[in-house]
Amino acid sequence: MTWSRTIQSSIIGGLALAASAAHATTTLISRQISNSTQVTNSTQTSNSTSAFQLPLVWNPCGDPFPQALQCSSIGVPLDWTDASKGNITLAMIKQPASVQPKSGTIFMNPGGPGASGLQTVAQRQAMLVQTIGTNWDIVSWDPRGVGQSGPKLVGFANVTDINKFYQDPTIYQKGNLTNLDDVAFFLGQTDAYDQVLVNLDKEAVVNNGDTLKHLGTVAGVKDFVYMQEAIDGTGADLNYFGIGYGTLLGQYILNLYPDRIGKFIIDSVTNVESYAVTPTIFGADREWADIEAELTQFTRMCAAAGEQSCPLAAGNATADDINATINKALELAYEAKGQAGVTHNSLIETIRQLMYYPAESWPLLSPILQQFLVDAQNKNFTAGPSGGLPSYMFTRDLTMTAESIGCADGIDNPANLTTDIVLNEIVRTAQNVTHRFGSQLFLRNICHKWTSRAVERYSGPWNNKPKNVVLVIGNMADPITPFRDAKLLASEKMLGGANSRLVMATTFGHSIFAYNSTCVNHVFQTYLNGTPPTDNGNDEPDVVCNVETTIFGLPINPAFNVNPSTDPDSMTPGPTDPGMTAWRLGLFSNGTIKSISTNTGVKKDVLFFGSQWGYAVVGVVALLSSGLVLV
Repeated sequence: MTWSRTIQSSIIGGLALAASAAHATTTLISRQISNSTQVTNSTQTSNSTSAFQLPLVWNPCGDPFPQALQCSSIGVPLDWTDASKGNITLAMIKQPASVQPKSGTIFMNPGGPGASGLQTVAQRQAMLVQTIGTNWDIVSWDPRGVGQSGPKLVGFANVTDINKFYQDPTIYQKGNLTNLDDVAFFLGQTDAYDQVLVNLDKEAVVNNGDTLKHLGTVAGVKDFVYMQEAIDGTGADLNYFGIGYGTLLGQYILNLYPDRIGKFIIDSVTNVESYAVTPTIFGADREWADIEAELTQFTRMCAAAGEQSCPLAAGNATADDINATINKALELAYEAKGQAGVTHNSLIETIRQLMYYPAESWPLLSPILQQFLVDAQNKNFTAGPSGGLPSYMFTRDLTMTAESIGCADGIDNPANLTTDIVLNEIVRTAQNVTHRFGSQLFLRNICHKWTSRAVERYSGPWNNKPKNVVLVIGNMADPITPFRDAKLLASEKMLGGANSRLVMATTFGHSIFAYNSTCVNHVFQTYLNGTPPTDNGNDEPDVVCNVETTIFGLPINPAFNVNPSTDPDSMTPGPTDPGMTAWRLGLFSNGTIKSISTNTGVKKDVLFFGSQWGYAVVGVVALLSSGLVLV
């Protein structure tokens, strides 16, 4: 998670939730979280929990869920600082242990923000059991505001409405923002995009009001603790497995409840400081660090597999040929100009989503791109269900759940953080980190105009030491959570070597769901059964795991691997994050000013770093003899 929304095909029909009445009335009792917390906008630094009048009641989930899965529900306060605002209901799901006596209960959060725990457990049931083992109850839930859980968010009524909203006006990306004319075209839409974001916020507030203030991660942490205690009793150890955004929730838990950490696994780490204490736009460059490497990996393996397994390899196409085909598709997406909702942004989002789980989705990428090329060349895109994008492309979430959760946790909007700066940060990321994906308009681009913030927010510290060892896992190249953030979390700066073990899977994709690995499964189960990996005494991985399967029927071949830190075909950021550093220090110590004209005829002064273009500076940057200072 993370910040990028993973759109899942819904397999959930109706859901009969058991025992909601058991927690309809919540008696609140206060218990201090920790002496070291800094929870803001709260009437007290406390956690409200209920007196458990009845145990949770679990019943078979029924169709369309797989057999063995059990469902329940639990009531929690809408506002953990004010019981008078009433309760909401959270939907829960359990894969029961098949071995008795069981070892305990471990909660799993699949990420997002906005991913459904119910859907994920239903879709990943076998893999979760294979990884965690048969001796644990595996419990997940739809976090507040998500899926079957309250509060219910009101978004757009249908796909047609959301498409019309975003396309009037539509913000078009042209090219990869390395060409000066393309940069000018992109920046010329600043005012139009600013108005889209203002209208989006108004739509959300009109539809949901103060509900948007009760979706933050601190509230989610308290929900989790409440559920764990409902099962295991007051003061129980907290057992948790979080992926993507779930690692953010996990890092909040680790630092709010360090003395209660039990079995705790963090997989595909999102940088928590980038999320919680920095303006959200200054973090996209960090998240995109590995995605070009992964797309390069796809082109190499597609070429090696040949046309029969990967149609883009027709005519003995090389990896470079396939790469050129992808670029051509993106050019044609721009030229579609919103026909059936198709834009550069919608195609790059589809490609990015297919980067998450290579074993499942890479075989789909080639036929999807082929179909897109046919439709684009014929200038005939067929709208999908209810007027949405073509059926082979990913669509927006009508509820705006991800925006509501992600922006709720952000810092207050700085007055001088304008849409002009945001679009120029996109330009910098596209030029310095990823030409193709950096120009995407997504969650991190909107929060400076989102006015609703969570009632409770947490800003650190982020280096509290947990009672027990935490297992930190990451893939060699991940499209949204680069391995370096797993490494940072496990380092002395944060958890500390004695309190963590770092595992690297030498594969691509997001989380353990990218590929199955017997090695990773062994590390999981050994750790959960009480034996963490041996600490190697430094900040490097304590365990390196290979995978046993690959795509396109190819054998495992290290020659296909793209190391995102060294491979010349993959772009990587420098040793620091310029956007974040610039914001914190307020100083641009190098670079020169050059002037360009946008497609609307407006002059823009742009900071020029060698061969790259960076920030627009008109109105926010003063040119001083020592450099540029953000004002």
